[in-house]
Amino acid sequence: MGVVTLRSSKKSFVAALTAAAAALAVGGWLAAGPIIAAIGSPDDSGPSQSVIASQETLHALAERITGPGYEEGKGREGLGGVVLDPDNATLTVAWKGSLPPDVEQIIKNAPSGVTVRVIEAKYTRADMWAATTRVNALAEELERDGWRIAPQIDPQGQYLSVGMESVEGSSHVPDEAAEDRVKAAAGIDVHFTNDVPHDVPAPAIERVE
Repeated sequence: MGVVTLRSSKKSFVAALTAAAAALAVGGWLAAGPIIAAIGSPDDSGPSQSVIASQETLHALAERITGPGYEEGKGREGLGGVVLDPDNATLTVAWKGSLPPDVEQIIKNAPSGVTVRVIEAKYTRADMWAATTRVNALAEELERDGWRIAPQIDPQGQYLSVGMESVEGSSHVPDEAAEDRVKAAAGIDVHFTNDVPHDVPAPAIERVE
């Protein structure tokens, strides 16, 4: 099951959701801004109207919880991220520390039929965004050494996921030294994968397996 991101624009929301479903159906990556992660299990026909309605409800609720600046990797202080599961009308909120009273009130007054799960985030959205920036600063240097990297923010606030692969044609074999350089730059927990998208800028994608 994949997690992709959706832009927050209301005007293009349904189109974005349909595109997300198609991306998930073929195991692809959706080029979208670093906003809200959404879990889905679409079939070839795309999302149903009930799923779209659920997504819209969850999206509106998530925007109230995240606060301003989420697209820039910020949001409310303590926020780790949010994950939408429209199939089950569930919103997962990752938070570091105690929830502010206003956020508790928003969750308490969630729309009927919506479940809100709160989990402990190890890192805030701002922490992970800063780590992504630091890792990206190494990209050119690492590519000269035979590495291509793609940092991805974990929408549940647990780590920075970094895809690493050898540059095409390079004989350089991945080793611990290269990973250590990435870890040192990140300054937070890093989970390494070989998942490096080539058609979109790495910081613009969030995906969890």
